[in-house]
Amino acid sequence: MSVINNALSGLDVSQTRLNVSANNTANALSTYGEDDAGKPVNAPYQPQDVLSQSLQQGGARPVTLLSEPASVQLYDPSSSVADENGLVNYPNVSQEDEVVNRLLAAQAYKANLSVIKTDQDTSKALLDISVS
Repeated sequence: MSVINNALSGLDVSQTRLNVSANNTANALSTYGEDDAGKPVNAPYQPQDVLSQSLQQGGARPVTLLSEPASVQLYDPSSSVADENGLVNYPNVSQEDEVVNRLLAAQAYKANLSVIKTDQDTSKALLDISVS
């Protein structure tokens, strides 16, 4: 696999991490669902994690997994989906972790772009030498 293909696969992993993190953040307070009768029920969003799986031929691919545990119970008796004890299952999303995930994804994206640019610059320099 070429250097550029490796870097492109890294860009794909970074993009997936960024998308999953944004989705987790947007749904961090999503606790509401409806049963078959239309009654509100506590059905929290299922957060996700992204792993980078190395490929035998080089590069990597993103693997999206469901986070475990999926939810945490918080005391929120004012919620329409609270149980008899006032507890609500909220998605197990840490805003701090999601900020770190987005920063890491952005840095990895920049690094892979740098690899592509360096490869292009090297190829151009080699062509310039061979023409001279």
